[in-house]
Amino acid sequence: MKKVLQLEIESQGWTTDHKENTLLISRYSPAGEDFYFYVNGESTEELISNICKYANDFDIDEHTSMHIENRGKSGIPSSVSVLVKDAEDIKDMLKELADAVKKIKEV
Repeated sequence: MKKVLQLEIESQGWTTDHKENTLLISRYSPAGEDFYFYVNGESTEELISNICKYANDFDIDEHTSMHIENRGKSGIPSSVSVLVKDAEDIKDMLKELADAVKKIKEV
């Protein structure tokens, strides 16, 4: 992974951990969820492509439904509307990240 990709991701408020062909990207959501995802790629271009794909494919309903049954426990907000808003915010964070890393390919 090129250092420029790592620096761009981290400048967007995310943290990274890169091992072999796998990149862990994480950040706290506005509601306090320790949100993270993994992408794989043998090149910086492939990692960028997979970050953009993950951001594009992120499903607000699916993400919210993962937490519904545990709401009010383990730091998960008890309000469904807060869970939905947080998932929407995560989608926005991912879109901003994807837009930022796409610019690396254009340089």
